[in-house]
Amino acid sequence: MATRNRWRLKPRLSDLANHNDLGKIPALLAQLRRSVIAEASLGAAILVIVGVMSITPPARHLQPDWPFSFRLDWSNLALSPDARFSLNTGGVLSIVGTVLLVFAVAVGRYRRWMVGVGAIILVVGGLIAGNAISIDAYPTTYMRPSAAYNAISVANGMLLYGDSCAVCHGVAGYGDGPAAADLKPKPADLTAQHAATHTAGDLYWWLSHGIKETAMPGFKESFSEDERWDLINFLRALSTAERARSLAPVTEADAWLVAPDFAYGTDRGESKTLKDHRGDKIVLLVLVSLPESRDRLEQLEKMAARLTSASVEIILVPSDAQGYRNAVDSAVSQLPVVTEGNDEIFKTFSLFNHSFETDRNSPEALLPKHTEFLIDKRGYIRARWIAKEGGGWLNIENLLQEIETLQNEKSQVPAPADHVH
Repeated sequence: MATRNRWRLKPRLSDLANHNDLGKIPALLAQLRRSVIAEASLGAAILVIVGVMSITPPARHLQPDWPFSFRLDWSNLALSPDARFSLNTGGVLSIVGTVLLVFAVAVGRYRRWMVGVGAIILVVGGLIAGNAISIDAYPTTYMRPSAAYNAISVANGMLLYGDSCAVCHGVAGYGDGPAAADLKPKPADLTAQHAATHTAGDLYWWLSHGIKETAMPGFKESFSEDERWDLINFLRALSTAERARSLAPVTEADAWLVAPDFAYGTDRGESKTLKDHRGDKIVLLVLVSLPESRDRLEQLEKMAARLTSASVEIILVPSDAQGYRNAVDSAVSQLPVVTEGNDEIFKTFSLFNHSFETDRNSPEALLPKHTEFLIDKRGYIRARWIAKEGGGWLNIENLLQEIETLQNEKSQVPAPADHVH
């Protein structure tokens, strides 16, 4: 509006004055006066908005309340050929409608007819395309979790899941629990690809209020808010654990598997978190089970100095800290052993120690194994070796080669967030 006042109305007033066309000046002055008042009013409104914002808590400190029953999600196209077809159809119709509207402006004949038809086609095309990429949403869809994605939260969620969810969804989340056969529709496969497209807020809504037309109940009265977020953290870990079955002793090119953070205390009196090592050291996280791990521990003991010189932090997590202390003389060990927090860490990372050779629903899958994870400096699990499968890092040189690969990579992937989304 200021530009219009300065470069259009003011020059016209000057031209009228120069040509002594005084009869048109009052009307133009009135127009300029109204325009200046509007400009000043909008400026004042902006100042009022800024003033209100200055005394309002920032959005990041408030939980968002999504007002619509849908949201747009482009990942829906990758999962549904029908959605891609609808999007293409809607796009073509939108283009046709736009062309008709442009043509109506450029051509005088049939203008009213073309504007009407073009507008209808454009609206229909937009609705078809929008419907193709829209999915259900809830008031909590964009809510931020109150519980961080860490081992304590995941382990607590695991207990809640075993008590209340596994009977329908199954031990591994495949939707094949003991009660699943009698349910229609069948319980959802929590490890399926579509499960990762839902936000944490979507899961929170379903856990709180249940899902209509299914046997899924709401747990708002049964679980506290923090317990529901713990369960969601476990579900996220369970979902990624299915994809993690493809992990190998060879470093993956993509950093995608977030290592749940954890706090731990060692037999040396140290207290740290996994996050403390970000940007500084690669972590070799070792899940220890005796007697299966004994030979490997002796091998790592001999290589401890070499691994440390390669900027590797070795963290041994026994399944039973007391049993480990009774069986191993840790006083002469060069390797720090987790004695506080080991139970939660072991349970959480055991979710990621299954390969395609393992049936995650079998009793054997629940048995502890010796498993080693390489966690890069940003906090992502990049490689894994399961001792019972042999090969791999049994040759320590192979492990050192993968460590060197991680040390030399130039990836710019940001560190993972503290909460699931």
